Amino acid sequence: MGAPYALVAVVAILLACEVPAPPAVAPVPDAAAPIVDAEATPTAPPLALLTASPFADPAAPAALQVAQAHRDAGRPALALGPFEAFVADAAPHALRPAARLVLADLLDRAGRSAEAAAAFATAAEESPQVADFARYRAARSAEAAGQLAQVIDQAARVSPTSRYARLARDLRASALLGRGEAGTAVELMAAALAEAPPGDDLRAWLRYADALLAARQIPAAITALRTVALRHAGTAGGDDAERRLARLRWQVPAAEWRRRTAPAPDDVLLRGRALLEAHAAEALEALMLASLQSGDPQPDTAAWCETWWLLARARTRQRHHADAAAAYERVAEDCPDTDEAPDALYALARAAYTDDAHDLALDALERLRLRYPDHRLAGDSLAIAARIHRDLGEVDAARDRLLCLLHDHPEDDTAVEALWGLFQDDPAQVADVDPAEVEREPDVRGRLHFFQGLDHAAAGRRAAAASAYEAAVRQGPMSFYAFLALDQLRALDPAGFPARVERLMARPPPPPPIAMFVGEPLRDEGLWLLRLGFAADAWWAYSEAGPGAWHRSRYRSGLARLFAHAGAEGTARRILAREVADLDDAWPEGDERGRFDAVYPLEHAELITAAATARGLPPALAFAIARTESRFDPRARSWAGACGLFQLLPRTATELAHAEGLRGRVSCRALYRPALAVQLGTRYLFDLQQRFGAHPGVVIAGYHAGPGNLSRWLGPEDVPFAQWLEDLPFVQTRLYVKRVMQALWVYAWLLADPATPPAERVPRLPASLRAPPPPPPQASTTVSPTGSPP
Repeated sequence: MGAPYALVAVVAILLACEVPAPPAVAPVPDAAAPIVDAEATPTAPPLALLTASPFADPAAPAALQVAQAHRDAGRPALALGPFEAFVADAAPHALRPAARLVLADLLDRAGRSAEAAAAFATAAEESPQVADFARYRAARSAEAAGQLAQVIDQAARVSPTSRYARLARDLRASALLGRGEAGTAVELMAAALAEAPPGDDLRAWLRYADALLAARQIPAAITALRTVALRHAGTAGGDDAERRLARLRWQVPAAEWRRRTAPAPDDVLLRGRALLEAHAAEALEALMLASLQSGDPQPDTAAWCETWWLLARARTRQRHHADAAAAYERVAEDCPDTDEAPDALYALARAAYTDDAHDLALDALERLRLRYPDHRLAGDSLAIAARIHRDLGEVDAARDRLLCLLHDHPEDDTAVEALWGLFQDDPAQVADVDPAEVEREPDVRGRLHFFQGLDHAAAGRRAAAASAYEAAVRQGPMSFYAFLALDQLRALDPAGFPARVERLMARPPPPPPIAMFVGEPLRDEGLWLLRLGFAADAWWAYSEAGPGAWHRSRYRSGLARLFAHAGAEGTARRILAREVADLDDAWPEGDERGRFDAVYPLEHAELITAAATARGLPPALAFAIARTESRFDPRARSWAGACGLFQLLPRTATELAHAEGLRGRVSCRALYRPALAVQLGTRYLFDLQQRFGAHPGVVIAGYHAGPGNLSRWLGPEDVPFAQWLEDLPFVQTRLYVKRVMQALWVYAWLLADPATPPAERVPRLPASLRAPPPPPPQASTTVSPTGSPP
């Protein structure tokens, strides 16, 4: 059992989840904790030295040092000559293999493709650690030079287990087609596609169909296109395959067409899986119901089980929770030995819980725990059961489920929820647990420390409260709970708050360990490619290596720092932009500011700022909503039909447009226009604020769950916001509020004038959930001319 759970192991001998009460633990003393960690801060690893180019080393030839400087400055043409001269020199040198690889890339960039292909081929022999990379690049350069024989030769030399194998096969097949060897190309493509389920790679299958047509194997092309159309129904690729298929209708005899397109037993399920993937829930439900009514899938068969599973998923997507629960029940009871059965019990419990059918939810969770004790969802079942028992006021039952979770699944991610539940019962139960060891996910990082601070503050222990709040901030300065903790620190000690923030900011984030980047072949290859300037391929190697023992978000964040030290700022930004929750471990200042700018962009800045300001809304709130909803993609569309930057449903958008004085119905196409999307999105936020108050967390909850749910959740008593949020019955709304408020906190910092002192960049949160909204702005809130939406 891991160290974070040692307390529970000591105080409880768990037998069949029957747990005695844990002993009391001494309370935290009323003394301010030091700002620095108790253990010595480790010396920063030499990332810059680790990633330094071998050609920039003082021991390298002076001409290569100058050439590398040109490469780093984005002047490859000036770097080409020195590298070419160095490689041509007959004198032996340890840097020649690496220099040849770089020279090949420079030749390729200069359009000297044939010479690049030859240089890459030689580099593959000289540098075996990156041989597959070099051979793939040789084939690519040979293709650009029109040397089809060399393409085929070099592509065939790429190891079939390499990450470049698929790309090399594509190049080889294209070269074979170019030489008129369509039959051989078809065989190669068919062998590659046989390694994966048919239709998984849409583009590969469409290329395969083209190769079949080139080989005049039209019946086989019909079969391939029909498979793509079924497996990608509801998508642009599936529609493309349908159109191509229609054009082949009259190119084969009628009997052959009927044979190739005759319905097969698996067709309905193939189409159903595609519709689920495409979020076409209504079409999927209709398809599955029609299949069941036709009597095609027989009970006690795999097709029967999957049909009911797909039907349940379709109903869940449409939020028809009672109907979904009934379908999940059929899967769980009729198909107990399938992979879907435990997932069905879990989904059944979630649907029933959402529908307030607590007894049904608890029964499903207990069946899941007892029938499948080793399943990945067994821990989740205990965590949700504990929450339901707590909602019902059954505190002892909730506590038993949590202690059972910690005993049976100590390494499960839900263990953090068990600790949280135990803390809510009695903070002393987890006083010896280090939250940083278990609160790894962004939405919970700093939670225990923050609520310990609230507990101390309520008891009048101001110094202990301040210590706990500071600990929450140190866990992740730009996290949701750090935001709340900073607000509480300001309320505790307004005069000393600026100095506290300065001291907290003075603590640099811990550097990523060197072991994260080296020590096994893929990582070593990635580092070598990065040092030579091949950042994209280095990132691919590290991605294939995976995080291993490292937490996923910390791995990606560490890689971003590694690539930034190597000068690959663009790749570092792309790494972070794909994992938007990674950035809560540092302050957005100095070298870290660029990372935050990449992950929290200010797209449509003038439009959003003007609209929010005109309505009296914090611009940071509008940016946070738009980023979370659409990642600033103006043409984003959800599976539920929400559209545009602010992901509004056309029905809601039409109502908002009428309130703005716009006529007609607002369509999805209209919401793709940023100006209209921003106008209506900020109008929705303004209306929520005027109706429910100024607290941004309450407004965000209403934006996600709707005004009706929010009205039910805002009870007569004004509880602290953090506790109110933790008690919300909708898990997704809780997560949404935390993520948007974290983004609001970051945007407030990024939007502030650089001359603004750090303490003044921390937004002030209302003390009450029902804080009155600010008076409506005097000027008109309409930000585009009145008229009919297009």
